[in-house]
Amino acid sequence: MTYSISNHAKERYAERVMNRQNIIDIRKFVNDHDDDIEKWINELIEHGDKVYIGPLKDKNCVEVYLNGLWVVIAGPTKKVVITLYKIDFGDDEVNELFISKMRSKIDYAHEAIEFAIENSKDQVASYQEMINSNNEEIRYQKQNIKNMEEMNEAYETLIDNAQTDVKNKKRNLQKIVEQLTCKQEF
Repeated sequence: MTYSISNHAKERYAERVMNRQNIIDIRKFVNDHDDDIEKWINELIEHGDKVYIGPLKDKNCVEVYLNGLWVVIAGPTKKVVITLYKIDFGDDEVNELFISKMRSKIDYAHEAIEFAIENSKDQVASYQEMINSNNEEIRYQKQNIKNMEEMNEAYETLIDNAQTDVKNKKRNLQKIVEQLTCKQEF
């Protein structure tokens, strides 16, 4: 997979790999060697190791590649190289020791994640069964509730029907009383 290279990463290449010091020299080098820079950075990724994919500080999700002393940070969705830099503490032995120690820590962290995933599988499956059982019971109870609500609506209709006779009798009484009180002539 070929990555596109951000202008920032190209400029960092010119600055950090080709030792261009000022912005004019950096931009001229990028303009003159754009294709070569893209090819070199993609080869760096291709021959490197992806050591991380996930959030990193203020970035939502990135891929981090390590190739020798070089670190390349890319956006995984659009496959764009964001930046790159070389580990350089001014001493080759210190650089190699740092990379070796960091690789060991990263490898150990990946192993710990795999171990945790494997250990949690049985618990996750057990809890998922409980969730599924609860969801089935919830569906059953919701259907019972719906049935009870429908029954209550039917009872309300029956209550209204039962009270209709009372209402009719009261209306009849009202008419009789109106005949008694509201008529001027008999």
